[in-house]
Amino acid sequence: MSQRRSYSVIVAEDEPLIRQNLSKKLAECCPEFEVVCEAADGREALEAISEFFPDVLVTDIRMPVLDGIALIREVYYAFPEVKVLIISGYDDFGYAKAALEFGVKDYLLKPIEIAELRKTMTRLAVQLESEQKKFESEHPDFVASIAHDEIAGLVKEYLRNHFSQEISLNELALRFHVNQPYLARLFKRCEGLAPVRYLHDLRIAHARRLLSEHPTMEIKQVGSLCGYPDQGYFSRIFKREVGVSPTEYRERLK
Repeated sequence: MSQRRSYSVIVAEDEPLIRQNLSKKLAECCPEFEVVCEAADGREALEAISEFFPDVLVTDIRMPVLDGIALIREVYYAFPEVKVLIISGYDDFGYAKAALEFGVKDYLLKPIEIAELRKTMTRLAVQLESEQKKFESEHPDFVASIAHDEIAGLVKEYLRNHFSQEISLNELALRFHVNQPYLARLFKRCEGLAPVRYLHDLRIAHARRLLSEHPTMEIKQVGSLCGYPDQGYFSRIFKREVGVSPTEYRERLK
């Protein structure tokens, strides 16, 4: 019996209520899609994509820091396998045309109608399943062999031993002699999450320990020892994962 497939989604929208409502609608009408992260702007979305390696990105066009079109362009070149769906309150053909040039799968206007969302996501699910079957037919060892368990174990061990260093999915793929999409699928199948996400979890857990056990250590040094030499980025990631900044977390421990 074939196992029912599930697909991961990142939702990027700067309005909190709209973002939460969209995630709720996806959960209600599209149970095969799981929202693994929400982002308030394009930069957060781009960071989350590199971390979660999602199947689908649902993004608004008008956002601060990095707008939807700039985000889509980045995803098109850096993460070509990610399917992109645009939502917008602006019925502007110019935006739609610009988006379509970067492989966007659909363009929905706010307020999002459940029926329209369901139809679009169903179409994406069919495409994703077709691509997955094609991938598995081209890489039979991915399904039939235990070799991928061994590779995932080696990747996991490597990340545990080197999480304080700068590590990218591309570097991991080169080190273990596989391509990036293959490694991401392989690791997610074995561990239940993307390799970069696993790396972030290791780093945040270590940061918690350092903040607790070394109350006088500077935040910048904590971040550096955890693989985040940029203090601003470290604080942003820590707050997203823990709910408070490193400084606030340390204060609460007191």
